[in-house]
Amino acid sequence: IKDRRWSLFTPYSREKNHIFQVTERTITEGQIARLIRILPLLKLEDLARAILQEKSPLLVFGLINCFLQQAIDEKSLNNNSLQWAAELPHHSLFQEKVLETDFTQAARQALTFLCELSYIESRLQKGFQRQNEIAPLLDWYKSSGSYRLELAHARARSALRVIEPEELREELKKYLKEVRERIHGFLEDVDLNLSDLIKKDQKGFFTHPRLSTNVLRDLVLRASREPSDKTRLWILIFDGMRLDTWEEVVKKALSSLLEVSEEKLYLCPLPSYTDIARTSLLAGRLPSEWEDYQGKYTSDHNILASRLFGLGREEGKRKLRIVVGSETDYGQERLDFDVRSHNILIYNLSDDWIHNFRGDIKDLNDDIDGRLRRTILPDLESRIAEDDFVILTSDHGFIELLKNKEVKIPVSENLKEDEIVYRYLKGGKYEIGLTVQWIGDEPYTVATGRSWYGRPKGKFSRYSHGGVSLDEMVVPGVVLKKVTKPIIDFEMSLPEEFEFLEDSPAAIEIEVLNRGNRESAFTLAVETEVGQGKTFERRLTPKLRDRLDFHFTPELAMKSIRFVLSYKDAEGIEKQDSRRIGVQITPKKGKIEIDTSALDRLDQI
Repeated sequence: IKDRRWSLFTPYSREKNHIFQVTERTITEGQIARLIRILPLLKLEDLARAILQEKSPLLVFGLINCFLQQAIDEKSLNNNSLQWAAELPHHSLFQEKVLETDFTQAARQALTFLCELSYIESRLQKGFQRQNEIAPLLDWYKSSGSYRLELAHARARSALRVIEPEELREELKKYLKEVRERIHGFLEDVDLNLSDLIKKDQKGFFTHPRLSTNVLRDLVLRASREPSDKTRLWILIFDGMRLDTWEEVVKKALSSLLEVSEEKLYLCPLPSYTDIARTSLLAGRLPSEWEDYQGKYTSDHNILASRLFGLGREEGKRKLRIVVGSETDYGQERLDFDVRSHNILIYNLSDDWIHNFRGDIKDLNDDIDGRLRRTILPDLESRIAEDDFVILTSDHGFIELLKNKEVKIPVSENLKEDEIVYRYLKGGKYEIGLTVQWIGDEPYTVATGRSWYGRPKGKFSRYSHGGVSLDEMVVPGVVLKKVTKPIIDFEMSLPEEFEFLEDSPAAIEIEVLNRGNRESAFTLAVETEVGQGKTFERRLTPKLRDRLDFHFTPELAMKSIRFVLSYKDAEGIEKQDSRRIGVQITPKKGKIEIDTSALDRLDQI
């Protein structure tokens, strides 16, 4: 360890790699801790830099435990001490091929823990500025990444189990509990902003262009996506899908089959429960306007959707098909009998069973990801053709209920027990929420913020929906196109010029964009004339960018830096983008250079 060649900051060599392979089979967590203490890493900044640069799973794991212990001891585990961890998603243990050892998965989990903590603290530190209109609030919700705060916390809590020792883990549990409370407070402020906007102008909300009654109008009717004998329309409704599930799970799972060509967020009507939200989505109208062909009230999905698409009664029977439970073998068998131009497939992604689910948001999304890949994607791939129109959306989301936010509601002559439904009350007007009423319809009282309504002897349910929150109400409206021809294409972005100070640690940021439609691998090699360099091996999903940081020490002998991006296209042909960019090095003031060239002559004596 004291030998400079074996410091944490030297490049990986075959010899060093072999030593770590052997060592990681027998070393214990306690020995790792003692090993780290030998190294000259006295500050959190030193530990952070070492974590970013180190490749050995053993040392990464030990360094993270050491960092967390020191941050807890110094009471400095916060946004300031975690800002550097925003770079960890690009860590070599996530991106590059590494030897699988007993510590590899533990190191990745520890990195995940820091990644999610960094994101949470950064997002909370930035705060929230109340919006005066619904559309900017929706756009901020997505662009700020606030929709994934609860998921990030659940992932951090799951990753915590690998942290050692137990005493440190217990301290971090307390920290995570406090963070969770801050997240809920932050999200409640955002949700109350939404409820205030709706309360201020309820009629404006009912007619708002971002209401989900406009999803099919915008993406099908106004966009002139008219199905024909050769081109079918597929509307995929993922029941109960929240925005975090769409962004973190469904979009990624679909990327190999369907690529996104258009996307916008909407809000479902209130109360945000299935009978209202889904039917309004398919009808393109609020409940007060649900009418059949004779102008009478109806909630029949087939009739309402047929009328929305301009299909007559008999025409709708021939051309429109709605399949509920499309993820089941029974639902998929119904699709096998005949081909229709208008197909609405409703997938029970989470709604029917969410009320009894006891896991956290991470567990839920993991389950959804598995079902998507096992049953839904293979079925869609066999049905959707290249020129078909594909629209994906959700009817509503859901919110996690907190026991300390329960409001007990007594049963009365005007309010029966079954009319008290966690996030909304049927009939009547109450002060403890927001009253919603359409023309000629009975009023509902919906819960705002994180509060929820409990029956006198009701059971607790961890998740529910029906109230006013972005978790419950935000639904994506997405236009998709089937990927038929695989495209593998990467693009490298570099600064136009480089200027550095001699001997001062420097970094170059390189961006690589996957312009194709397949998740693919690439290699980026960075080379200098003085022997400093690095090779990155990464995989990247379609349409996403990856940032790679090349750290080095500028030397006067450097005249240029060469960047070589390599990958194989869809046909297996090697592609390469090679660039050499000039470098200007400013000499370090006061540095004394000693010319040793004369010593070379001694070898000739």
